[in-house]
Amino acid sequence: RRTGDPSVWKGIARDALVMSLDDLLCAGVDDNVVLSTAINRNPGVVPDEALEALAAGRAELAAELKRHGVRARVLAAEAANVGDLVRTVTVDCTATARLRRDEVIDTSRIRDGDVIVGLASAGQATYEASYNSGIGSTGLTSARHDVLTKSLVADFPESFDPGRPDERVYSGSLSLEDLVEVDGRKVPVGKLLLSPARTYAPVLRRVFESGLRDRIHGMVHCTRGGQTRVLDFIDGLHVVKDQMLPVPPLFKLLQRHSNMPWREMYSTFNMGHRLELYMDRAAAASVLAIAQSFSVDARIVGSVRAEAGDARVTISSEFGTHVYSKRPPSPSRAPCRAEEDDLSLPVTRRRLVDGKRYNILAAPNFEDMARRLQALAPTRFSFFPTRWEKFPDSGTDKIELGGFSPVNLMQGRNVLFLADFHCNDAVMSQFHALSALVESFIKSLTIALPYYPHGTMERVEREGEVATANTIARLLSNLPSCGSPTRVMIYDLHTLQNKFYLHGNAIASLHSTVPLLLRALRAEQRSDIEAITAIAFPDDGATKRFGKPFLEVGFPVVTCGKVRDGDRRIVRITEGDCKGHHVLVVDDLTRSGGTLYECGRVLRESGAASVSAFVAHAAFPAAAVKKFCRTGGEGGKPGQYAIFRRFYTTNSNPVVTEALPKGDVFSVLDLMPQLLEDLG
Repeated sequence: RRTGDPSVWKGIARDALVMSLDDLLCAGVDDNVVLSTAINRNPGVVPDEALEALAAGRAELAAELKRHGVRARVLAAEAANVGDLVRTVTVDCTATARLRRDEVIDTSRIRDGDVIVGLASAGQATYEASYNSGIGSTGLTSARHDVLTKSLVADFPESFDPGRPDERVYSGSLSLEDLVEVDGRKVPVGKLLLSPARTYAPVLRRVFESGLRDRIHGMVHCTRGGQTRVLDFIDGLHVVKDQMLPVPPLFKLLQRHSNMPWREMYSTFNMGHRLELYMDRAAAASVLAIAQSFSVDARIVGSVRAEAGDARVTISSEFGTHVYSKRPPSPSRAPCRAEEDDLSLPVTRRRLVDGKRYNILAAPNFEDMARRLQALAPTRFSFFPTRWEKFPDSGTDKIELGGFSPVNLMQGRNVLFLADFHCNDAVMSQFHALSALVESFIKSLTIALPYYPHGTMERVEREGEVATANTIARLLSNLPSCGSPTRVMIYDLHTLQNKFYLHGNAIASLHSTVPLLLRALRAEQRSDIEAITAIAFPDDGATKRFGKPFLEVGFPVVTCGKVRDGDRRIVRITEGDCKGHHVLVVDDLTRSGGTLYECGRVLRESGAASVSAFVAHAAFPAAAVKKFCRTGGEGGKPGQYAIFRRFYTTNSNPVVTEALPKGDVFSVLDLMPQLLEDLG
């Protein structure tokens, strides 16, 4: 859309075909391939010109393959307009071929003494029209979000998953048009990211024609798992890659912008070669010569050694030595049922188009969420910014609600107010606005109050204390009626009795962040070798309140609690077993962090492989934040409570979460998709 050039779609067609074709190449297929494509698009976003470019891209690839002796029949694509199901477009490819059994190259033949020939993913082959960045299709989502700037959110709201944590959506600093120097030339970042996947079909066709098929003991397409992909195909072998090809500039750029550890980079991206051949050393020289005749850089990147035990991969490069092991199936891995729903979007995607229409007003700290809601579902939400100002002499509020001038667009409409009660000043300002709003003939009022900080002061222990939760509930309950009760949406309310402080004209609508957390955990189980395998709670009350959803999807549950030891009260495990598990401690909120830390410490001492934490609401002050950080202590040392591998929270309290240090232990889950789901 930025350039007006639909030809970029050709690369998408090529990616879909090449990734399937090169999988077949690894089995020894180099001729008589049938390629079929299915396209599902949202016609409101992807125009007909894009379909024409996709067809042209398929035809161009088939012609290119034919010139190099690879016959590929590309069938006419099936295309469907399914805007209710697809945000933009999906291009799926199936590659089919028939091969004599004795010609099949089977990775089970990889053996001790084999060398590994890596074929470069970057550069410009003789059969390529321009420089190839080497990115391929694997890890491309992560790549564009790590590099590109947040300004794309407003321009292209359909281009990202609304369930993706906010800090991971276009979190880089470069625009599509920014130039990056690559091998002495300036290339736009967008072009590097859109660089079509290289096919190795011309190279391997020549290799097979040269009589080298029988000298190849296995080939691996380094897609999912990057340079560790071979672990899926070997047992009792140690693959040592100690002569890696240079890391292409794009991958260095990705690492610099994402701060992703180099260990993770090598297990996510191809890092310089996307296809590797396992063969005897004597034949390797011929393969190298053939590759170089096509201007495809190639070298012997490593070797295979026989070793007892689980398969291993060791990668040594200028960025350190990293060892990866084959993870055997383990009963400790929670069978979190990923097939039931998508991992990051709510289960009912129809919420994007079906349901009430709302005009949105928002407290200052939630204006960003309001804008993103409107961008995500513009047919349902319209955001009207409010001017939140103060009179300079008195400091009292000077507020002008959005949507009233020059034309009143609020009368007779359903209004969603995103509220933020993080301090008394904010509370008073928003009650001024709410009082005026309900007296403006609106149809209904929904107050989304993700974090209710007063909920921790819902009772008194001695005469004279003030239960501020009761005061706030009275203010909400006594807002003027607009014809129907005010709906007050609250997430993970600290104690359920708070609900009954509301009366008359306000009704509590209680919701949980647990579904959001479960989607995040399922997503990690697909890609993270140390994904969460058990859930722990700091006390029995938390287990009873939050435990059921985790048990229903197969997570083992561990309960901690304070028990008396003489004159002391210490934290111990009261139920469950954490040994060998990657454990997540779950609670509704934390302030000092002491309880979470004690719980995590006991879990580690009891044999947990790692400990992470999740709180629905980040209620801690700045001093407490440093305690959890890996570099939060004096002189950059770990903080006092830095035992957690990750610390998850939501952006229900943006005053705190927006100030959390980036790239440390914290991971903020975006509450917006869950709010969209719960609005109904």
